[in-house]
Amino acid sequence: MYLLKKNYYDGIAGIYFERTINSIIKIGNLDRKGKKILDFGCGYGILKKKLKNKVYNYDINPKLTEYKSWRKLKFDYIVINQVLYLFHKKELERLLKDLKKINPNLMLIVGISYQNLLSKILAFLLGYKKAHDFTKLSYKDQINILNKECILIKKKNNYLNTILLLKFKE
Repeated sequence: MYLLKKNYYDGIAGIYFERTINSIIKIGNLDRKGKKILDFGCGYGILKKKLKNKVYNYDINPKLTEYKSWRKLKFDYIVINQVLYLFHKKELERLLKDLKKINPNLMLIVGISYQNLLSKILAFLLGYKKAHDFTKLSYKDQINILNKECILIKKKNNYLNTILLLKFKE
């Protein structure tokens, strides 16, 4: 299990992560009032700090989460930023099925790191040598699983990652 030990928004790496979170907000128009957003894998809760909307911070790390279970919450958007690589294929498929059951009209905003040679070099240089050690699903695998269950609405290539706006297939 991977637990966040360092705030990635601090230091020089923060430039990359700040751009990523701003792209997430923009692609989903999340700054419009009235949206209920689940930040799944919220880390230090940066999204909630940036938005005036109702943002539910959920993280596997009990020190960072505001809720023991995300399943009891009512939300119309979910942000899953650089989290899906930590899932096994069956776990991700189950997560998507569970989310669709809870809200078939859910809008998904997913950030996926390319984890390519450039990102590995930068991670090493910035002191995040183990940034990809817990990877269970490649970029391509994550995209393939999402494409089975979801329809792509918008896509933004953002340096070392992709931000996707998706909805479930009917």
